[in-house]
Amino acid sequence: MAGFLVKKEASAAEDSIANLERILTEILEKTEKGQVLSVCAIQDLVQDPIYSEMVLYNQLSLKEQILFFTSFLDKKSSEEVVGGE
Repeated sequence: MAGFLVKKEASAAEDSIANLERILTEILEKTEKGQVLSVCAIQDLVQDPIYSEMVLYNQLSLKEQILFFTSFLDKKSSEEVVGGE
C-alpha cells in the first residue's frame, strides 16, 4: 500500500481518488468476477441512514448468536437450582 500514498498538497484529494481508482483496477484485474467493496469516507458512511440500520442489525445478530451459543449455561443453572433445593 505504500506505493499508493500521496503527499498532502492542494491536489491531494485528486491524487487520492486517482490512487484509489488504480487500486480498484488492480484488484479487479487480479480477482474473479464478483463484487468488490466500495471505498468511501467514514464521515459519509456514518451519515447515511442505512449505516445505523446495519449497526443495529449486526448488534442484534451478535446478541442472538451469543444467546444461542450460551443457552446451555441457562439449562445447567436451572438444573443446579432445582437439584440444590
